[in-house]
Amino acid sequence: RGGAGAVPAMGGVYMAQRFMGEFRPARRYSVLAAEGWWVNDWPFLGWAETFLKVAAWCCAPDIAARYVGPGDPAALRAQAAVMVACAALLTLAILDRIFLYREVISAIFVWPNLIFHWVAAWPLWQAAAGQRVGVSVFHLRAFCSLMLAGDLIKLLFFYVHDFNISRIAKKALWGLVASFALAYCVILYIDIYGLSLPVRADSAKREL
Repeated sequence: RGGAGAVPAMGGVYMAQRFMGEFRPARRYSVLAAEGWWVNDWPFLGWAETFLKVAAWCCAPDIAARYVGPGDPAALRAQAAVMVACAALLTLAILDRIFLYREVISAIFVWPNLIFHWVAAWPLWQAAAGQRVGVSVFHLRAFCSLMLAGDLIKLLFFYVHDFNISRIAKKALWGLVASFALAYCVILYIDIYGLSLPVRADSAKREL
């Protein structure tokens, strides 16, 4: 895990010959040096997560571009706040990929992931502020559902491959990914039910 199973490729970047949780020798070098980076041999579940999230990115621009109907401003603000929180965490992930993890594929992947979270958050803020009539419910739900599916696959990936990074506690990794999954669930819940709890039919009858 610390360095076995990797060989230097052209230019000094290390190529993993099997999946590894990390490649610690890369940290000995500057981020500007080729030797400071490596390419992992990601397994199927890792690529499955990637493709699900790429599909989600394709939905993000249409959250703003295709109007369906108006929404509750308070609910839109709450959804936007959750999406911005996700984007903030992804900003920290960029720092991790550059200065700690140093794996080429994941370092490339995190940038569009951050950008498309802002692309999704911006029309929600605009709608909440009255600058836009509404957002596309279909594309918002599709974005969150695909991102949620990707993070559930990621948790399965953690379990199957016992993924671990020496400088980060395993529980922290699980907790971070679970927090993203929870965030998408919150956005979907607000989109379907609003900010109030759903009322059961039998409870509504009793109140009447």
